[in-house]
Amino acid sequence: MKIKRECEEVSRNSIIVCKEQNSKIAFNNSSKKQISKIKVDGCQITEGVRCDYLITFSNDEHFVELKGKDVSHAFKQLIRTINLLKNSSCTNRVSYVMSSRSPLTSPEIQVQRVKFRRKYMSELVVKNSNYQVKIK
Repeated sequence: MKIKRECEEVSRNSIIVCKEQNSKIAFNNSSKKQISKIKVDGCQITEGVRCDYLITFSNDEHFVELKGKDVSHAFKQLIRTINLLKNSSCTNRVSYVMSSRSPLTSPEIQVQRVKFRRKYMSELVVKNSNYQVKIK
């Protein structure tokens, strides 16, 4: 799927933030790489389930869902978005669920980590809000 210009913000800022209500993830871009932040929910994809953001740079894709407690719904949102927007030449794909749910370890999450790795070629990270990712 071609990315809509109006949904994409390109920058070389040292910190790229995705924020919604009480959930936040920050990408630390100390090397000042050119990064695309794509607003997926309500812009790039307007119908059906979808995650909130897609961050891309080099051959990396980072799918982000900012969630309250419904982590299982977040998995569905990420999976559909990956299927619609993934770049087949991507060499590193990571999917993030930022959740206020506690605890963040459960059999369901462990099963999903394996599924994401095998079926979607994506690492799955489930963390509490205010998580920081260092871009290499």
